[in-house]
Amino acid sequence: MTPFAQAGGNISGVVSDRSDSAIPGTVVILKGSATQGVRVAKANSEGFCTAATLAPDEYDVAGSAAGFQTQAVNLTMVIGSHTGAELHAADPARS
Repeated sequence: MTPFAQAGGNISGVVSDRSDSAIPGTVVILKGSATQGVRVAKANSEGFCTAATLAPDEYDVAGSAAGFQTQAVNLTMVIGSHTGAELHAADPARS
């Protein structure tokens, strides 16, 4: 049996705009490539969000907030690791 602490890893980070101002309330979706598992997190008032105990996999991480274009990164999670991610909104969404 694998100990709980070693069963997965964590991804956390800050969502900000070009001026490094936090974008609170950003919805961050993490989708595993192999597992096809989906986890949803929401940035707090300081733009910080975290997803804990993720299975080892490659994850597409996308952040979406009203008024901003969706931004995405690809990260690899290994057992017992903590991976940091920063999402920077490029340009405001155009209507």
